[in-house]
Amino acid sequence: MKRKYEKPSMMVEAFEANEYVAACYNLDCNVNVKSITDLNKNIIGKSDGCKKVHENLKEEDVKIGFSINMKDGVPHEYIQTTYWETGIPGFYHAHHGDLKPSARANAS
Repeated sequence: MKRKYEKPSMMVEAFEANEYVAACYNLDCNVNVKSITDLNKNIIGKSDGCKKVHENLKEEDVKIGFSINMKDGVPHEYIQTTYWETGIPGFYHAHHGDLKPSARANAS
């Protein structure tokens, strides 16, 4: 019994994630300045510079802004800064440097 010839074909399956995985970061609070700004350089508060590593910060809680270095009471230099809330209005933890993804990912 002969089989009918079928032309070789390739089947491609696309990966579909069944869960949303959010990025998490481990950041050290290494900025101690009087002024933290949003991206529009509007002052929003100050950084406490607690020098602790804050682990598993969710991507939506981490914001990008600037810290201001003052010289003679005048803004001298704006440095891009990652900041996140401390739980006290007007005070933020802040980090200079690269974002470091944590080893743990949060599944929502």
